[in-house]
Amino acid sequence: PRAWHEGMPGAQDTFGEHQIAATSDHTIWLNNGSFLGNYLSLTLFSYLNDHTAHHLFPSIDHSKHSLYRQTMLKAFQEYGIPYRTNNVVSLLLGFHNFLKKRTVTEISQDIQNIG
Repeated sequence: PRAWHEGMPGAQDTFGEHQIAATSDHTIWLNNGSFLGNYLSLTLFSYLNDHTAHHLFPSIDHSKHSLYRQTMLKAFQEYGIPYRTNNVVSLLLGFHNFLKKRTVTEISQDIQNIG
């Protein structure tokens, strides 16, 4: 299942449910709380592999997500909230397909809007 994007049906009413619907995680086993796991999550993915936790709790240090991940996942299951995970290959293919759909003009406008 894909993460929700602007304009898609199924927008959620509550902040938490919307954050979960709009994100997906990948390779979360890597960020296991160990020094090596944190280092690899940071250097390979800039901690974006724990995207759902980051959106729900943006002020918590990324290296601490592993401490509450199981509780978070249990709450999702208990309340019937869909949770998305992907592998790295599907992440890269999805990003590639996203870029293919964008026009050069759209990308140029996005870059201009950053500054």
